[in-house]
Amino acid sequence: MRNARVTRGGIVVLAVLGALTTSIPPAAGGDYETHPGNVTCEDVAADWSTIHKAEFDGGAPPAGSHDAVSWVLSAGEDGQVVEWTATTDVAGVLVKGGRNGTAVYRYDPAARGDTLLHAPVNPGGKWADISHITFCAAPGFEPPAETGTIVIEKVTHPADPKAEFAFASSIPGWNPSLRDGETASIDVPAGGYTVSEELSRSTPKAWALSSITCNDPTAVIDIPDPTTGGSVLVDITVGETVTCTFANRRIPDAPDTSTLVIAKLTQPAGAVETFQFTSSVDGFAPALGDGESIGVQVDAGIHSIAEAPTDGWQLTGITCTDPDALIVLATGEATVTVLEGETVLCTYTNTEIPDAPEPGSLVLGKATDPPGAADGFQFTTTVEGWNPILADGESAATDVASGIYTIVEAEADGWRLSAIECAGAAKVDMDERKVQIQVDDGATVTCTFINSRVEQPGSIGDYVWFDANANGIQDRGEPGVPGVTVNLYRAPDEGRVEQISGRLLASEDVAAGMLVATARTDAVGHYLIENVPAGDYIVEFLGLPEGYVFTERFAGASRYIDSDVSLDTGRTGVMVLAAGFVDLTCDAGIIILAQQDDDVLPATGGELEWPAAVGVLLVACGAAMLGFERRRRRAATRR
Repeated sequence: MRNARVTRGGIVVLAVLGALTTSIPPAAGGDYETHPGNVTCEDVAADWSTIHKAEFDGGAPPAGSHDAVSWVLSAGEDGQVVEWTATTDVAGVLVKGGRNGTAVYRYDPAARGDTLLHAPVNPGGKWADISHITFCAAPGFEPPAETGTIVIEKVTHPADPKAEFAFASSIPGWNPSLRDGETASIDVPAGGYTVSEELSRSTPKAWALSSITCNDPTAVIDIPDPTTGGSVLVDITVGETVTCTFANRRIPDAPDTSTLVIAKLTQPAGAVETFQFTSSVDGFAPALGDGESIGVQVDAGIHSIAEAPTDGWQLTGITCTDPDALIVLATGEATVTVLEGETVLCTYTNTEIPDAPEPGSLVLGKATDPPGAADGFQFTTTVEGWNPILADGESAATDVASGIYTIVEAEADGWRLSAIECAGAAKVDMDERKVQIQVDDGATVTCTFINSRVEQPGSIGDYVWFDANANGIQDRGEPGVPGVTVNLYRAPDEGRVEQISGRLLASEDVAAGMLVATARTDAVGHYLIENVPAGDYIVEFLGLPEGYVFTERFAGASRYIDSDVSLDTGRTGVMVLAAGFVDLTCDAGIIILAQQDDDVLPATGGELEWPAAVGVLLVACGAAMLGFERRRRRAATRR
């Protein structure tokens, strides 16, 4: 027998070639004839018969075998080719592929192998892909018989090459006798068969049948009395080999009494628990602790013992001095054969089950800046069923097994996630608003998500006007001043030193902080600085017309129509702007430093004298419109 290793198209095929009786001939090359259609062996030659037809449609494997033939498909330079071997004489091979018929390869004399066979050439000039291969037998071919095999093996304990054991079977004429280490086999048609060992017919009298084992899991084994033998019923299928081993043990000449002993061991040693046993021996159901053992006298024969489950312990081993003992660890059962005068010891070993690991704890906290927010923040986690909603100062906790967990916070209107702080192993991803946490057994990991309020910006305005009567109040008909520069500064903390009329003022010697924005009054004296964050601010007015100064500050009872500017600095006091608030109360009135002419109005970029008539006309025409607009803007601010 020899093995051949064949590699085709990246596929390695190991074929058994030991049965070949002739060498494989050289490649057939182009020595074939083409027959139209899909022909059979009988179509080609009347005295041919079909050994096997292999089909490759539907993704069949490129290599295979059946009874007397084996084949391998591979890719050649001009298309698919097939290589084949056989253990019987082959008169022809039919290779079908494509639409141009079947390539017929004839062998005279008959062959047992060939290479490079292919289908007819397709219209593209290449060999067509192979769809069928049919192997044709020479005259006189007979297919192999459809049988299986029964094998009987004999083993003795101790080994004894002289003792001979007689067998009987339901197979006519097959009743072998075997010694230790010998086997007997027979080919039989498919079906059920019985083989038995009959110790009453054996020459030696001091042996008992201790076990029968078969490689067929459906075998039915019967040993009613080990001293007289036993039998097995096996079901044989075509091509199957069933091996059954009959094991015998010598019956000792020692005392007539037999003993069954149970011993208990634990890991670790020294367990205080006891372990309960049951048995097939009447009244023998001991409870044993670590290191203890107990025996009972029994009649020669088959006996069973079993250990009941014990909380906190796992049965991890059963050993018996009976070499043929049947042990089922899952059920804690051992079945032994105790011979006359023999002592059989079975040792049960139990291992302590460790306590389940203490769970870890995952704690999630919420904090907001500023504190005290009542908004609920939604979290999702990879802990099943744990997706808390938390407000400022709240926390949630859950027990988890050791592992890696992910926590994600959903976006909340008006808030931004500013930090994720964890006590423990954590991987923070601020862009994804999540953290991955490693929690070990018994460990507590705390993560706090911190959110900061997203403030809506506000606006500051509103008006620079000519205070014609120098009373510090915006009277009807007093026009606005265009082109005045308005600077907005952050107010320093030390500016909050005095409170007058509900407004925080800066003392005269406090400088403004950082410049935030600059604007200019429009053609009618209005200005508006937008997108201003909440905070404390100072407004500065520059670029008054030459010869003009600021009017009286905080005159009258209404801050909507007064002047808010220091006569000396041109700046307001500290203005507190709330988030999203539009403050249109920051006004500045100007007057003539030394009044020389009653009909002079202010102008930027230098003095511009207007005739009194023009001033009167401006007052008359624009007073109503200007007053209406001012009232509308004030009303909007109050809302």
